[in-house]
Amino acid sequence: MTEAIIQKIAHEIVHEQILLNWFFYLILFLLALISAAIANFLVAYFRSRGQTFATKADFAEIVEQLKATTSATEEVKAIVNHHDWAVREWKTIRRLKLEELITAIYESRHWLELELNSRIFRSESYDEKNPIEKVAIIAKLYFPELEVEISELKLQMAELRAFIVDTHAKSLAAGENMVARKLVMDDFLVAYKGYYMNTTLKISVVENKLPQLMNTIVGV
Repeated sequence: MTEAIIQKIAHEIVHEQILLNWFFYLILFLLALISAAIANFLVAYFRSRGQTFATKADFAEIVEQLKATTSATEEVKAIVNHHDWAVREWKTIRRLKLEELITAIYESRHWLELELNSRIFRSESYDEKNPIEKVAIIAKLYFPELEVEISELKLQMAELRAFIVDTHAKSLAAGENMVARKLVMDDFLVAYKGYYMNTTLKISVVENKLPQLMNTIVGV
């Protein structure tokens, strides 16, 4: 109510006129109703606005949480995808290296045969690089499960090569003495069979492990 109305009410109370003015009562009642309605509306409005602001704040917080969750999910997905890719690449590399390994083993055996022919039957040195070192490197880097077998194979091939070199030296020392050269060759032929069989056995041990190793690599 305005100050003028309040003053009017006070004046009429003083002059005892308010009780005789029913129209004034009606106006006063309507003003009270309007004031109450306005007050209720304002209360409801501000409560609704407060809820709206709270809802907007909650929604904004939820959006931020979703963004953070989505970002974390994408990061996890990227890590998993990278891990899967790395596993696939490692399997592919190991499969190719396994083929390269067995090829290098056969090349090493062939290298020993060429050195034998060169030193024993032609009395010449053989200077080509032995592939057995390649075998050892591949096994060390990609196939630690073959470490024992490859080490034994390398040792056996080294013993065979040492035997060939030693026989070659004895043959050169015999010179033109055919009897001495024949004795060297007889001793060679007797001992060579054992060296050859042991080398072949070591290669077979590696070969026997390859199928199981290949199944492990491809996941069979």
